[in-house]
Amino acid sequence: MVKALPQILFALAVLATGCQVKPSAPPPQKADVETVEINLSGFHGRPEATAVVSGRLTSSAAQLADAEQTREGNIIYVAVMEQTPRGAALLPILTMSPRYQTLIQLDLLGLTPGTYTVSVNDVLAELEIPSIQATTSNGNIASTNPDTSELTNALIPIEDTPYGRPVATTP
Repeated sequence: MVKALPQILFALAVLATGCQVKPSAPPPQKADVETVEINLSGFHGRPEATAVVSGRLTSSAAQLADAEQTREGNIIYVAVMEQTPRGAALLPILTMSPRYQTLIQLDLLGLTPGTYTVSVNDVLAELEIPSIQATTSNGNIASTNPDTSELTNALIPIEDTPYGRPVATTP
């Protein structure tokens, strides 16, 4: 029994260290947002929007986390979060905090042309999605409601031969 005592004490020590609760990082919190600017561009005729968000972090140890987007009616909500490690000192005066600027690609899937409000941590900006305009092969903007027969004739070659291949003639 005396010989087994050191082994029992060692097993209890290993078991006690394995059961200790390790401190976890505090949950992310909303970052301070000062300005939001919306940049609209087109990619193959489909609008794309990017929010340029600027603000300050609460400490020099804080890092931006991934932004989350939700949509309700004509309002696009974006939550910009920051993560501060446990034990990091928060700065007492926010003007001493480090500045940040981040680009956030806005999800426009399913939105129709019109005016939308983008709310980034309660800082508002306006987004105007223009109506879709097709361009012709020479770069001119086509009418938004082209005559269907003109469009069909322009896109489908009309040939007297099947599938546009020449027909062999017999001599």
